[in-house]
Amino acid sequence: MSKIRKTRYFILGLLAEENLSGYDIKQKIDKKIGTLWMENYGQIYPELKKLKEEKMISLKVSIRKSRLYKEYSITGEGKKALLEWLKKPIENNKVVKYDILLKLFFAKHLDSKDFIIHLKKFQDDFEEALQNLLKAKEKLGPNPQKSKDLIYWYLTALFGETIFSAYIAWAKKSIEILSNFKSKK
Repeated sequence: MSKIRKTRYFILGLLAEENLSGYDIKQKIDKKIGTLWMENYGQIYPELKKLKEEKMISLKVSIRKSRLYKEYSITGEGKKALLEWLKKPIENNKVVKYDILLKLFFAKHLDSKDFIIHLKKFQDDFEEALQNLLKAKEKLGPNPQKSKDLIYWYLTALFGETIFSAYIAWAKKSIEILSNFKSKK
């Protein structure tokens, strides 16, 4: 079975909420869920072209402030495809691919002080991501779990907050263990 291209569903999901340009789609991804999911222009624009060819989205071209502006909107076929995908079983989420875990597996070939540098970077990256996520979560307001429009965004942010906090705790504990480790030579 071929792997499902998630970019298309990200685009369809955003366009189900509002009409957007390719640039606006990238900005929404970065602001709404950029700490949990990444897409780049090299993925977005080819997928927009495919979705348009498949008649899942339509394109309206206009001039704004002397510039060409392309705005995409979802079609009935696009909404149908999005709903079908949302109802499908979730793919295997058991595999986590982090560079740090692969390096950790073989880290016995390094001095532990050298690996602690990687762990500190991992911790710093997730502390920054957690702070950005908490700022975005705060923008949802005081009671997002009472709003149909916000509850799923809130749950997504809660997932990120929980996972990022666990990663940070793991990195701190790993640094502590390696700092106290005396290798036997």
